[in-house]
Amino acid sequence: MVRDQLSMGPLKSIACGFTDARFVEMVAAKYISMRLGVADALTELVADKFSSMYGDYDGAQAVMTELLYTNPAAVHSIPLR
Repeated sequence: MVRDQLSMGPLKSIACGFTDARFVEMVAAKYISMRLGVADALTELVADKFSSMYGDYDGAQAVMTELLYTNPAAVHSIPLR
């Protein structure tokens, strides 16, 4: 699912904040699973010879930072230092 989202839409539309978590402990667990899902999807996209979408690991790292840090902070008005 994450790979499909990364392949289809603009990164600003993905905030990695979709969750059914109700408690802080659940949010932390969902964040860990989401981080691993994004890492797996980006690894597949970088390794895919037919996809030049992310090209290398530096590009994938920038995408992961945007998805898991920058976008959620912007969506939820969290000031970044």
